[in-house]
Amino acid sequence: MKSAIVIGAGLAGLQAARTLTSAGIQVTVLEESDRVGGRVTSDLIDGFICDRGFQVINPSYPEVARTNLIPTLDFQSINPNLRIQDGGSEFLVGLNHPFPLIFTTFKRRKELFNEFFTGVFLANPDLISTTVKRSIMKSFLFGRPGVPARGVGEFSKALAAGLADVRFAHRVERVEGKSVIGNFGRLDADAIVIATTAATANTLLNLYMPHQMSSSTTWYHTTKDELSSPAYMAIPTKSAIVNSVAISQISQSYAPLGSHLVATTTLNSVSEDRIEEQLAHIWGTSKWEHVTRYEIRDSLPFMSKGSARPIIRASESVVLAGDYLQLPSQQGAMTSGRLAAEELTQLRR
Repeated sequence: MKSAIVIGAGLAGLQAARTLTSAGIQVTVLEESDRVGGRVTSDLIDGFICDRGFQVINPSYPEVARTNLIPTLDFQSINPNLRIQDGGSEFLVGLNHPFPLIFTTFKRRKELFNEFFTGVFLANPDLISTTVKRSIMKSFLFGRPGVPARGVGEFSKALAAGLADVRFAHRVERVEGKSVIGNFGRLDADAIVIATTAATANTLLNLYMPHQMSSSTTWYHTTKDELSSPAYMAIPTKSAIVNSVAISQISQSYAPLGSHLVATTTLNSVSEDRIEEQLAHIWGTSKWEHVTRYEIRDSLPFMSKGSARPIIRASESVVLAGDYLQLPSQQGAMTSGRLAAEELTQLRR
């Protein structure tokens, strides 16, 4: 095999392209949008850095660690403390040192941690596969996540930096044998990696892989008032808000000098007025300005208990990659990309 086409420049596609390039294969990456990263991208809006959906990067993920990119990114680790607001009570909790919660019942502790992991899975944790849940929970308990100072999109850019041929505004419409057809015409290669969502892969290959995706909305607001807590994340229970994160307290570069930037996640339809009312309760100020909002229809794969694993190889020359094949995480996306490339090059270790 001398050449390969990778469809999609998200984390799965970039990791597949990097692995193939390292094996001496000529790689062309086709991306429909105007940038790399897929769901791991950032926008600059009126001086504020807004990630497309609140997310952090965990350097302890094996796939992230093997890139050796974190030391190059001015990486800002998060304070491990988070604040759980439970009615009139409030707990300041470290994920790996949940001492304040020992004074609650086991049932209530489980409920409170479920509130946190709802924001991780964007779904009720009780419905998630036990294997998936344990893997993701372990990464939070023993890792030290954070963000690049200039936004999570910097990680995606760094992943793509060594790739010679990444083409934007290239929409692939179908795959036929070893050819891809789209708004650019036809391109041929010895092998193809389809690093898209499961829905797009179904369309390109005329397949039916059952899949479920969780949706979410991330709201960005700013205030010049001081915030009421140094904890970077607040989790209000029994609220339309899943979590609210003072992202500029992780990296000051996210907001202009003198301003705070807060990212808030919801799973259901909520009005702007209701969000700001909740933010006033969470952060101790009612003076908020709306920066932007991202409605992310396919935020994460929903991997329920007993859900089937889709195929990886569609044909001798076509393989699939994406977090829906592994874990609903950056680790899952990057692992699937590497495994797809190794499936083609027979380098799997």
